[in-house]
Amino acid sequence: MDWLRLYSSVRHDPKVQQLAPALFKHWINMLTLANDQPERGIIRLYHETIAFELHIRPDRLVKILDNLVLRGLLTHGQDGSYSPHNWSLRQYKSDSSYER
Repeated sequence: MDWLRLYSSVRHDPKVQQLAPALFKHWINMLTLANDQPERGIIRLYHETIAFELHIRPDRLVKILDNLVLRGLLTHGQDGSYSPHNWSLRQYKSDSSYER
């Protein structure tokens, strides 16, 4: 799927609005990365690959991921995967512009 939902209420979400600009950018890039995965919404990639996709050095990635998890914007699965918090509630499978 080439697009994802970004709700305008994000403008009022303190978890998002308190992010430093660089961390906000990484969060948005994680959303788009999650959207492009074979199992939409679940990132099961090596850290080196995630770092490449986020255009950062691999040594910075863990701190960024930990920060997004700590702030409740990402969920870290027991299998090592990452998923944007509440992905399935905001990005439904029925989202399709095909019928339009």
